[in-house]
Amino acid sequence: MKHFKKLFWLTPFLGLFIFTGCKNTTGTETGIIEGSVYIVGTSIPISGVTVSCAGINATTSGDGYYELENVPSGQQTVNATKSDFENYSKTIEVSTGTNTHDIEMTSSPSAPDLSGHVYSELDGDIQGAEVSIPPLGLKDWTDATGNYQIPNVPQGEYPIKVTHDNYDTFEDSVYLYSSDKQFNVRMLRQYVIQLSATKDAYTYRWDPDSCFGEIDKSTLFVYTGSGGGSTIYAQTYISFNLNELPSYFSLNFYDSVVVHLTAIGGDVFRAKLIMQDWDELSITWNNSPEVGENHTSRSGSNSRLNITEIFQEWYDNQNNRYGIVLYATGNTDYNHSIKWYSKEAGYSPVLKVFITY
Repeated sequence: MKHFKKLFWLTPFLGLFIFTGCKNTTGTETGIIEGSVYIVGTSIPISGVTVSCAGINATTSGDGYYELENVPSGQQTVNATKSDFENYSKTIEVSTGTNTHDIEMTSSPSAPDLSGHVYSELDGDIQGAEVSIPPLGLKDWTDATGNYQIPNVPQGEYPIKVTHDNYDTFEDSVYLYSSDKQFNVRMLRQYVIQLSATKDAYTYRWDPDSCFGEIDKSTLFVYTGSGGGSTIYAQTYISFNLNELPSYFSLNFYDSVVVHLTAIGGDVFRAKLIMQDWDELSITWNNSPEVGENHTSRSGSNSRLNITEIFQEWYDNQNNRYGIVLYATGNTDYNHSIKWYSKEAGYSPVLKVFITY
C-alpha cells in the first residue's frame, strides 16, 4: 500500500518532465528560424541564398523564404551567402517555438555593372537623362556623350526607366547575368510639322462647268445627297507641298497625319488621293482629276481627319503628290454636307504631321 502511494505521488511530476520544453534528440531545447531575404532597402526577394545557423542550412525559394528547424535555443549566429552579395552574419536570440528573422543583403563590388548609351535618332547623344532601376533605388545620369553606368547590380531581371524633360519616358526590363551588361536606349519625342494648303477648291455637280477655286471664293464645300447610293454632289480638292517635309522624314508606327480645317458647320467626311495634277483656277466638276480607290477607313469630324493610312502612298509617290479629295459620308437616310473656310478666307486647311523620333 505504501508503494502504491509513492507511485501516485510521482506521476504528476513525471508528466511535467515529459511535456515541458522543446528538445532535440540530445535533449537540448530547440526552435525554428524562418524569414525572407531581400535586397537591402527594397522588398525584392533574393532566391538561392544559403542561410545557415548552428550547422543547419536552408536555401531561399523564389520568394526569398527560408526555414531552419531544430536550431538550439539561446544565442546563435545566422549567416547568409550568395554570389554578387556581401556575406551576412548576425547573432540573434533563439527561443523555443518559431523565431522570425528577415535578412537584407547588399550587393558586392563583384556584382555586374549596367552601362549604356542614351541617344535620339536625330539629336544624337542625350545629356542629363536619368537612368534608374526603381525597385533597387539605383540610378545615374547620362554625361555629355550620353553614357551612363550603374555599378554593382545584383543578378536578376529588373525594370529600367529612362526619363528626360524633352523626351517620352522609356520603360523596359533588363536581365543581368554574372558579367557586365551594356544596355543602350533610344529616346523618342513627338515633333509636329505643319503645312498650309498650296491650293484648294471644290467642284459642284449641279454647276458642272463653274470653277470654285478662284481667289474670291472664301469657302470649301462637300455634299452628299440621300438615297440613290448617297450620290456625291460636291467635293473639295486640297494640295500641300510635301517637299517641305524634312529629308529625314519617314512614317513609322508612332506617327500620324491629320488634316485640320476650320468648319463653318456640317457633318463627317473622308478622303482619297488625287492621282492627276490640277489647277485651282480651272478645276470644275467636268474638269476634275482622277482620284484613287483607297480611302480613309474612318470618317473625320467636321474639322479634322486622320489620313495616316493613305498618307504613305501619297508621300512615296514623289512625282505625283497631287493632294487629297474630301467628300461627305454617312448613311443614305439624309443629306450630308460640310462647309469650311478656304485659304483665301485666311483660314487655310492645314496638314499636321506628328512625328515621333
